[in-house]
Amino acid sequence: MLHSESAEDYLKTICKMGGTQGAVSTSALASRLGISPVSVHEMIRKLAEQGLVEYTPYRGVSLTPAGLRAAQNVFRRHRLWERFLHDSLGLPWARVHEEAERLEHATSQEVSDRLAQFLNYPQECPHGYPIGQETCACEDEAARPLLELAAGESAEIERVPEDNAQMLEYLDHLGLRPGVRVTMIEIAPFDGPVTIELAGERKAIGRPLAERILVHIAASHHTEHQGG
Repeated sequence: MLHSESAEDYLKTICKMGGTQGAVSTSALASRLGISPVSVHEMIRKLAEQGLVEYTPYRGVSLTPAGLRAAQNVFRRHRLWERFLHDSLGLPWARVHEEAERLEHATSQEVSDRLAQFLNYPQECPHGYPIGQETCACEDEAARPLLELAAGESAEIERVPEDNAQMLEYLDHLGLRPGVRVTMIEIAPFDGPVTIELAGERKAIGRPLAERILVHIAASHHTEHQGG
């Protein structure tokens, strides 16, 4: 069943904000969506009537099992379209998120299944987010921000922010993509830049960006570096 575009956006956002593990406050939801609290309450009422969310006054809103399945389907369609646009049509990874945002709402279950088959059932989108998992969480417990690596510690990039085209273009320029191995060299004091090494080259990035890049610790995570 396809829900309205607005309803699907609500379900996705509630999921991203932790609505599968606890209640999300409606004021926080309104702020995240950039919509008035009155409009949010009205949509929450409609979603509750459809059995997609549970709302408790003064606590917030959470997804029901049906709401979770609906959100998962939207994420799956979105990430499949990103994969198709990038791999089959050659669109830059910085542009596929915005295009997929439009396509995800007009895609039936049959079309998404055929798209998955056409793409040979990919496991993740170009930005590293999983396709087809039984959760809509955007992070897993094993992943951690790049900023948390200690000096000399190596890790593999798992996923990067997908919703900022300029940031993705910058990451692409630096070579920071999912699957790339990086080593922490130094975190400068007083909110200074973060220096990392990849493919034998050292790069400096800002702390806010390093906080948003998620990594998995590599099997052999401590390496020796010569001063230079």
